[in-house]
Amino acid sequence: MHTAFRIGEIIQIDKNNPLYQVELKLTSDDDEQLRTLTKHIQEQAGGTGWERIGSLLLKINQLDKAEELYELLLEQTSDESKKALYYTQLGYVKDDQGDYKKAIWYYERGLEIRQKILPANHRALAISYNNIGLVYNNMGEYLKALSFYEKTCEIFEKTLPANDPDLATSYSNIAGVYDNMSEYSKALSSYTKALKICETTLPANHPDLATLYNNVGGMHQNMGEYSKALSFFEKALEIRQKTLTANHPSLAISYNNIGLAYKSMGEYPEALSLYGKAREICQKALPENHPSLAISYYNIGETYDDMGEYLKALPSYKKALEIREQALPANHPDLATSYYKIGLVNGGTIPFHRKDFYGFDRIRIGYMKDQWNVFFNNRKVVDASARSFQDLGFGYGKDNWNVFYLGNKMPDATSRSFEVLQPYTGYTKDTWNVCYLGKKVPDATPRSFEVLQPYTGYAKDTWNVYYFGKKVPDATSHSFQSMSKGYGKDTWSIFFKGKKLQ
Repeated sequence: MHTAFRIGEIIQIDKNNPLYQVELKLTSDDDEQLRTLTKHIQEQAGGTGWERIGSLLLKINQLDKAEELYELLLEQTSDESKKALYYTQLGYVKDDQGDYKKAIWYYERGLEIRQKILPANHRALAISYNNIGLVYNNMGEYLKALSFYEKTCEIFEKTLPANDPDLATSYSNIAGVYDNMSEYSKALSSYTKALKICETTLPANHPDLATLYNNVGGMHQNMGEYSKALSFFEKALEIRQKTLTANHPSLAISYNNIGLAYKSMGEYPEALSLYGKAREICQKALPENHPSLAISYYNIGETYDDMGEYLKALPSYKKALEIREQALPANHPDLATSYYKIGLVNGGTIPFHRKDFYGFDRIRIGYMKDQWNVFFNNRKVVDASARSFQDLGFGYGKDNWNVFYLGNKMPDATSRSFEVLQPYTGYTKDTWNVCYLGKKVPDATPRSFEVLQPYTGYAKDTWNVYYFGKKVPDATSHSFQSMSKGYGKDTWSIFFKGKKLQ
């Protein structure tokens, strides 16, 4: 073993300069902890000789050199098991390089060999299936990813103990795909299986437990079960507060999630407090134009917006937009959302709405298709038929069977009768439902639903009046008229941005 030292006390010598004194302690050859660490590193590297060098090159991100080495080893061996290994390692290289099609090609070559020489439930086959599933997931090919993840899980369920960590990882991978497909109840079921395993096998403060609590909470949040979501988000935060530094970005994620749960329950002051903590961490820990900082500003703006405090919402929305304009591609949907929100807060003033519309027109180029698939911003649109797909503009599209908004299926929309109601209003309807920005408007009646004026946000049906998708309390539908800059009126009252003026 080469000379190794332990790091002892670290003292800053000069408060004005990053100069430190580091105490080093020489280790002995019989140091038990060092021997354990060395053994663990050797086990992770795996194999011998050139194979270890290849694994090391992958770990230090020397991908081109790793590729050259594995191609050379592949040419020189006649051992089928070695060939399968080298094909798999080349798959890792291409996966890390972002060349997903080539990664799948290599993974499949390795899988074909392993299927011939190994038993049907061999662990190496499960790893091959998992690798292919990971790549398909990265490509947005969620149904294919799910198929391979399930093959991995089937092998692990037959061959591993019921509480094995690899089985938990398998359940988490399946849950992640269901989450991407917006099938939240199925995702929750798989995340819960993973969580049960990890709660029995990991220390109470393990970071993986925090991640799983966060994921389970996210599914409850997506399903509208906000109190359950809050409980799991708080468990994740508790672990992260004990194990991470005070300004770690993962803490900001937890604060944002808890803030979202409180906002969803209408507890706005608590939500603002938590969003503020998330913003403070992001300001200290991340570059000034990091997208995560934009999320914190946006969340604060949206909370003030929901409270009706539009003058307080506007600066946060603008700050989020400023960051997103620098950090995101011009056709990113988050940019359009920022433009849109600023337009709403400004009461429908034309200058901001024009920019908002420009943002949604940029989204129009987000839908693309080839002979077989439809894509939104380079992500495959699940269940979309390329043959019959139509881009309807403003983030909407449909095929013969489904309707999509920003690349996600609208579960409450019927393709055959679906229509966008007046450009730039956000309202759509079909025979059965009215939607606003892809979400169903409760109690709205499609048959009598109408948008009153573009840019104002007001709409009505026979019984109710709506302002940007939300019902306006105390408004009388038959006499309601929309006016400019957020104002509306009926026979008895005047309204501003959906709220009655006293």
